[in-house]
Amino acid sequence: MFVGKLTPGVVSRRDTAVSVSGLKSSSRTEKLKGEFFSPFLYLYNMKLLTALKNLILIEENNNPRGTTIFSTVLNDKFIQLKSTYHQRKERHGDETYEDIVYKYNDFLYTNKSKFRQPPRFAVPDTMIKNFFSNNIDKIYNAFEKEQPKNNKIIFVHKRKNNQDEENFDYIEVLLQKDGNFFNIITSAFSKDGRFLKTRREEDNAERITVEEKSIDKYIVIYI
Repeated sequence: MFVGKLTPGVVSRRDTAVSVSGLKSSSRTEKLKGEFFSPFLYLYNMKLLTALKNLILIEENNNPRGTTIFSTVLNDKFIQLKSTYHQRKERHGDETYEDIVYKYNDFLYTNKSKFRQPPRFAVPDTMIKNFFSNNIDKIYNAFEKEQPKNNKIIFVHKRKNNQDEENFDYIEVLLQKDGNFFNIITSAFSKDGRFLKTRREEDNAERITVEEKSIDKYIVIYI
């Protein structure tokens, strides 16, 4: 039996093999630990993300600050027009005019009940953007002159050459002024420009109905 001398600081091949094998085994264990999947943890994370998403949507809905759809400079003042979440999503303001007309007509053709009311659609943001940019001086001056306490005014405009149902003859837009920023709170099409007002009130009435809620001190201006 041959007995050799071991030189200090020199590791045998066998020792090296055992050591490397141990490292590989340890690495595999750590890797398996890293890839461990827990369905309970996954469901918890999904619920957490859903809760955060709902909180963001609620906050965005309650906050009149929305998505900027138009900006310009007027008399050395930087002006912005923003679409709120209610206008943009809940009332479909982010859709095209053609899509809204199609959905409205589809309801009329398929509705079999006389008790069902047509769906509530907003004026598309693109149309309000054009209306706002074409009448920005009148709108800005109206707020300066009227000085509404709640900083909100409803603007009504009769469309020219409407080729669709009479319920698309007018557009009505409720704007809120915040400094030099204007927020689209809500909007609607109508056949007489009185959708956001109750029919029993005069044009200059201060009390009107918006989104089925009676609110004081709203001013209506026809452009």
